[in-house]
Amino acid sequence: MTYIEVKGKIEQLKQQVEAQGGLNSEQLQKLYHKFRLECNYFSNSSEGNSLTKEEIRGLITGVVNVSNKPLQDLIEIKNHDEVLNEMLGDGLVEAHLSEKYIKQLHMRLMYAEDVESKQMLGQWKVKDNTVKTYKGDVYSYVAADEVKAEMKELLNRTNEAIDYILKGKKYAPHPIDVALNFHVEFLKISPFEKGNGILARMLSNQILIAFVYTPFWVTDTEAKAYEQYLADVMCYEGTKDDLFGLVAQQIMRSQQMIVDIQEGKSIEESEKFYNQIELMKRKLKEKEEEKSKVKSEEWLESVFAHSIRPLFTQVESKVQESFTELFDEIKGSYTLKSASNGGAMGFLGGGGSSEKEVDLDGSITWKGAEYLQATFSLKAFKLIEEAQPIELTLTCTFEELTYIVDLGNGTVYTKEYDQQLEETVVKAIGDAICEAIVKAIHAM
Repeated sequence: MTYIEVKGKIEQLKQQVEAQGGLNSEQLQKLYHKFRLECNYFSNSSEGNSLTKEEIRGLITGVVNVSNKPLQDLIEIKNHDEVLNEMLGDGLVEAHLSEKYIKQLHMRLMYAEDVESKQMLGQWKVKDNTVKTYKGDVYSYVAADEVKAEMKELLNRTNEAIDYILKGKKYAPHPIDVALNFHVEFLKISPFEKGNGILARMLSNQILIAFVYTPFWVTDTEAKAYEQYLADVMCYEGTKDDLFGLVAQQIMRSQQMIVDIQEGKSIEESEKFYNQIELMKRKLKEKEEEKSKVKSEEWLESVFAHSIRPLFTQVESKVQESFTELFDEIKGSYTLKSASNGGAMGFLGGGGSSEKEVDLDGSITWKGAEYLQATFSLKAFKLIEEAQPIELTLTCTFEELTYIVDLGNGTVYTKEYDQQLEETVVKAIGDAICEAIVKAIHAM
């Protein structure tokens, strides 16, 4: 079925429900419980939440039976369920969206323990963020300094479309079109440092519920297609038809549940052995993820893009800014050491290596890379004639499972390949390098 055909089927199902007189309170309670269970589980598990469906079922019904799970996972499920329960309640749901409301919703849904992360709850991102697509490309979301303006435009467009619908204008868009367009455009911006997927789904569902449509959720089996269609639209100028068609079918699925309840059919899948199967799937996924984090050219390229290059360029800029008036020449150079095959050592079964200077803005070959080293040279100190040059190094070593940033003074930072260097760490490294230069000056 095409997207347009699915929307037509949804309208038919709605009319069928209305013709039968809707649902009684007991049926509504059963329906809302199902919607809460599915939305809570799938929206959060796709973002890494570890609670199983059975554990979430217990939290919803008040029978808490959860052990050995992160506090963050528990609180975020609880927060998500509270917001969703309010939307599904008897009260009127506001269709219009505002910057203030979205920021407040982010604060309600997300949880943070450290001070820096807490400060970012309900705040637009302050640093750029990226995502790796299914084709292996790195896609940059809207830059941090453009978020406020882009969100203002998105909210204006969305609220204008909502007004057209509420006023019954001739060319008003379909509410599902408005919800799904908002979904895509919000994710293109990804205005927060974390939680953008959860916010996009919640806000899109809010628009749907406000216009008396049922919510959607993306199941494990649908996730791959959803992510691929979303990437096609955001990154490769693809049409929205496939993505909208998929999500519309998810809306139709939840709408069909209302019809099934009216007809006395069960809307619960067989739960026998469900939890055990789910746990085994999670363990398999964790095992596969661990294997996928092993050093590779793809991981090195990713780490370089999101951590190493920003680190080296920011440190060099800080050194230049701090000491340019004190030295005639300040230069940063970058050396890549890679294992090489062939030659006498390779023929005898040993391993050789090669070093070459690289341009951080150019193309880098990561095959066999062992480390990337930054050397900061400061020459001709202006307060002392014929002063010896100062030279400091900052090295990133690539191990099998981790990359290690070594300041050369005993301080190291170790990260897995899917972990980014925090802005506070980058700043601390820059400060440490500058402090080492000051010490070297005093030692002259």
